Amino acid sequence: MALAKNDMRMSIRTNSKLYKQAADILAEYGLDVPTTFNMLLHQIINVQGFPFELQRSPYDKKITEALQEGLIDAGDTDDFENMMRNV
Repeated sequence: MALAKNDMRMSIRTNSKLYKQAADILAEYGLDVPTTFNMLLHQIINVQGFPFELQRSPYDKKITEALQEGLIDAGDTDDFENMMRNV
């Protein structure tokens, strides 16, 4: 099969189980993986970034906030009970 003038071939390495699961879900929508990948590329261009939210651990924000607060002076850390009273 000849490629159209602006088309290119691409090879992607992925986990076969992951691919099969995704392909099965996409088939329910009448889509195949190459079509969906092209849709993804178009959306990346349209939104000038990821077309979905990249998420981190729900604790990342709290950890960052805690680190920005700085250290807490817990006093004498050799005595645990005393340290906990100072926190």
